[in-house]
Amino acid sequence: MQTKVCMPAVKTKRGKKMKMKKGMRALSLLLVMALLGAMFVPAVSAEIFNDGKKEIREAQWTYSSIIQKSQYDNYNDFCLENSKYYKYLSEKFGKAEAEKFFSDEYKKISSELEKNRDAKVSTQITHLTSNIYFWPYGNRDTLTSPNSGPVNVIFLNTDRTQITSDLKNTGDWVGALGFTEYGLCGPSTSQLVWRDSHGGGIIGDQLEAGNPLFLRYHLVLFDGFTDPVEGDWTYGNCHIDEFRLPLSHVVPEDGCNDGRHYIQSFTSQNLNVADDYYVNLQNRESGSPWYNTHDGYGITIEMS
Repeated sequence: MQTKVCMPAVKTKRGKKMKMKKGMRALSLLLVMALLGAMFVPAVSAEIFNDGKKEIREAQWTYSSIIQKSQYDNYNDFCLENSKYYKYLSEKFGKAEAEKFFSDEYKKISSELEKNRDAKVSTQITHLTSNIYFWPYGNRDTLTSPNSGPVNVIFLNTDRTQITSDLKNTGDWVGALGFTEYGLCGPSTSQLVWRDSHGGGIIGDQLEAGNPLFLRYHLVLFDGFTDPVEGDWTYGNCHIDEFRLPLSHVVPEDGCNDGRHYIQSFTSQNLNVADDYYVNLQNRESGSPWYNTHDGYGITIEMS
């Protein structure tokens, strides 16, 4: 991680030496802060998904034609939807930095939309079991972009409100700030609808464990429906990310795999889990920015 430290000039006979000493002290302080931040991140096990201890199942999949329409009419709508995140970044890093960060993100969304505006795009849909169908990705707009983040966790016999409450009650997870994400799911391919996951902090739908300004596990969940066999269900992505300057959260190599393993280990040790198993979601796309973070498998966690 490269960090630029800008120190004010000091008028002294030892000009260069003084600036170097101050720069070194600033860098040392950043290093100490980073180490302290890392102390608050739960440990990641080195186990990999196919360690022989978990059952692996194959999900079925099909295709559905999805019309590409944006959730946002303009940039102001985007900022309004993510207002709590914008306010947080403005207070921490200044309005100019927050504005640039938001503007750059909206340009990415607009660029994806312009490629297929109002077009019907053939989209891969996962059929997990019974009446559980979902697009195995999540996006920051209601578009089935090929660069979207992969789904890697599915909870059965619980809904998002219940599982997020259960995780918060352990004391290790809190509400996370971030961009609103969108997932596509339904009880059949003809009844798919977009579900949102708000990064609104305390009252939002996303959770984090760790320090958002250093390292954290970030859990983004979308509400499913009520299935006649599996009951309520919810799904999404759990990954580890690191904060970098200028403003960004970067998912490192194997970041989604590590996040998936952590949420599985954490729930099995702290909540009432009836069963869990891996499922091949086939959502590792060559050329995707997520390719090196994810292996295409998800963990299905059935709550008691």
